[in-house]
Amino acid sequence: MAVSAGAQPEGGASSRVLPLLLAAGLALLTVAAFAPVLDNDFLNYDDDLYITGNPHLALGLSRAGVAWAFTTFYGANWFPLTWLTYLLDFELHGLSAAGVHAFNLLLHAANAALLFLALSRLSAAPWRSACVAALFALHPL
Repeated sequence: MAVSAGAQPEGGASSRVLPLLLAAGLALLTVAAFAPVLDNDFLNYDDDLYITGNPHLALGLSRAGVAWAFTTFYGANWFPLTWLTYLLDFELHGLSAAGVHAFNLLLHAANAALLFLALSRLSAAPWRSACVAALFALHPL
């Protein structure tokens, strides 16, 4: 079927731009909402166990560090992906709370955008998907 000049074919550029704009907007909204965390220090809740007092983080993303992340029950938990992010945090920022918080904020913003894109693609309902992703992104702790 031929498309006349100036007409947008179904699934054209305009239908691909809206989800990308909404995903970027969600990521920016998330960063704006949680930017104050960059001024915070580590907490005396469990950060001492998992981050500031954890000698294993000095392994970084080495072979030994990755093996530790997948085999440890340190702190009575087995969560290798969390350990991998902590190892990467330590390698990039050391024990800088601002660096760790910035990295986690970027991960959360990216996850909100990816959740929106997945929901939008699965449901073909971009605005409802944006609302769900915004609730995920901005929920109170």
